[in-house]
Order: sequence, then structure tokens, then C-alpha cells
Amino acid sequence: MTGLESLYTRQKVYRPLAEKLEIASQCEQVHWDRYSVSDGTGIESQVARHCALYQGDPDVTAYRALPSSAFDTPAAGVAYGIQWLSLADIHHNLSDGRPVVAMAVFGKTLFCRVELSAVERQIERPDGEDENAYTALVLAVTNHLRNLRASRWADDVTRAARENVNWG
Repeated sequence: MTGLESLYTRQKVYRPLAEKLEIASQCEQVHWDRYSVSDGTGIESQVARHCALYQGDPDVTAYRALPSSAFDTPAAGVAYGIQWLSLADIHHNLSDGRPVVAMAVFGKTLFCRVELSAVERQIERPDGEDENAYTALVLAVTNHLRNLRASRWADDVTRAARENVNWG
């Protein structure tokens, strides 16, 4: 393997991300909670609304038992098994090391709190349209988790209509 091929797994997942996803290797579900940093209180209400749909799920119950302060910083989450990703962990063209995704595993469920725009194109491509890091992350997680059978998220679907979705 040479060049870019060596940076990715056979499933086309950036190796630093694949390594961090090993905590979720047996997961069958992933929950996606996306939020904006400009709306500091919005994430808790979004998580509560989303998780209310799955009240009988013991993994969701365990996730909801985490204090919101556990997601304040990477250091605050360590005691709860929360691991953080930066943009630089998602794609080789990204260098921003700021934590933007908190991941926690309960039972067979990976929970992701994602502070990434659903429409911003962070990944510059020389061979076509730029890509969105949130979409790249969802696709990478889907490709990497071989036991995955459900991906759940509650989001404002009108946001996606603001720009053409790039599923490439």
C-alpha cells in the first residue's frame, strides 16, 4: 500500500478514526446527537427528545444517567468512558485538533454527540466538490462497525435542504 491507501482501512475508514472506534467494535446501534456550540442549552433538550423515543432501551437509560457536565471537556468525560474525536481524527485533509465529537458506549450502543455542521464543507477535495465532515463521520462509522443494524438520530431535516447533500 502506498500513498493515501495506507491512511485508510479496507472499509475506507481513516486509520486514526478506526482505532478510536475499536471501543464500539461490538455495537449494533449508533445514536447521533448533533448540536451547535452557539446554542449551549440546546443539546440537553435534543438528547432528551431523541432518547424519549427509546425509553425501554437499557443502553439509552445508562447514557441518560450521565451528568451533562461529563460532556463539558475531554478531561471531564474520562471517568465516564467518554472518548473524544477531533476533525483531524476523521479525515486526512483535516488538521483541527479541537474536540468535536464525544463518543460513549453502553451495552451494544455507540452514542455520539457531534458538534459539527450538517452542511459546512470542511474537507477540501482536489477532485470534486468539498465534503462535509459530519457526513464523512457517519459513513465511516457505518462502514467500520460490521455489526451495525441501526443508526438513530433526530435532527432538523430542513437543514439538509439548504445545500445539496453530498453522499459521495
